[in-house]
Amino acid sequence: MEHQSYAYGHNHFRLDPDLPALLGRYWRGWEGWRGELEAFGELAGGEAYRVADHVDKEARPVLVMHDLAGNRIDRVRLSPAQEGLLRRLAAINRPPYEGGSWHHHFAQGYLLADPGLYCVQTITNCVVYSIHKYALHFSAWKEQLLSGEAFGATWMTEVQGGSDLGANQTRALWDGEAWRLEGEKYFSSGAGLTDYAIVSARPHGAPPGPKGIALFLAPRLDAQGRLNYRVRRLKEKLATRAVPSGEVEFAGAEAHLIGRAEEGIYYLLETLTLSRLANACGAMGLARKAQLEALFRVRRRKAFGQALLEHPLVRRDLTDLAVRIAGGLALTFRAVAAWDEAWLLRPPYDPRYHYARLLTHLAKARTAEHGTYCTQLAMELFGGVG
Repeated sequence: MEHQSYAYGHNHFRLDPDLPALLGRYWRGWEGWRGELEAFGELAGGEAYRVADHVDKEARPVLVMHDLAGNRIDRVRLSPAQEGLLRRLAAINRPPYEGGSWHHHFAQGYLLADPGLYCVQTITNCVVYSIHKYALHFSAWKEQLLSGEAFGATWMTEVQGGSDLGANQTRALWDGEAWRLEGEKYFSSGAGLTDYAIVSARPHGAPPGPKGIALFLAPRLDAQGRLNYRVRRLKEKLATRAVPSGEVEFAGAEAHLIGRAEEGIYYLLETLTLSRLANACGAMGLARKAQLEALFRVRRRKAFGQALLEHPLVRRDLTDLAVRIAGGLALTFRAVAAWDEAWLLRPPYDPRYHYARLLTHLAKARTAEHGTYCTQLAMELFGGVG
């Protein structure tokens, strides 16, 4: 990896000029966690950087459909390095649920940034969030997710609806003893890895549209220990292959209603808000890594008799990168601060929650633009070999 990256082997927290300032503004007492964040910055720029590159290019997850006895298991086989690291990274989800700050969680997500490694923690966190807030009787499952013993996922998307939740056709039927799910989810991140998924479905008799959607918790194994749903296939042509994503079939799958059925769409939107914050942190984290690669590059590469760093147009591009990343990161952690103040509110919400959602939408949209622009510009500064 040292021959493929300039940023590898460096502590990404210590190299960051903006994160400490923003944490100082929004997270009271953050200095008490500086040592932990520095240790995480070492991991992010070292082992995590190497494992992410290895998995994405050479060791993508593989779906194993049957065990040695011919039983259907629908499990993914991961690189041992990825599997071990994912379980250790589970700890980044703990702080908000143990009296800590969301800034702690998102600062680590920003430093990690890799779409594969962080995505698994993000979708797991959404399940933890749903249990913690609306289904405390499943606290034992929550602890498994927080310890890295199990992984979670959010399965909402269906082929006929895309991102339109109101078009969901997966049904939830009460058989007198348990809820049963019938339907398919077309884009299911974590397929084959997930132990507990939150799933959107429409209970029998519910009204059409998004207000008729309820949220359910579906374990991989039912109460008798049998496979509860099937993974039809993994999608193998995604840009980020480190997250196993595929299609899931529910045929009478056992599920547990989260909270009140009529409020399901609101619970679901809360988890999407949480995911948008993670997307914003990930986008700016990737932009920062691209910037670091470019900064090291322009100091070492010479053209027309001097280092690239000395050329005025290159310095202009580097300034553009610095300003965009600082601005995007500031907006992101302002949104995190609003979320940190409002996340325990329940429907019907007060203005604090609606303001947090507004900031989250803005952060997600702007950081997506900044992230793609910054990585493209860094590739150009790299001269096409990055």
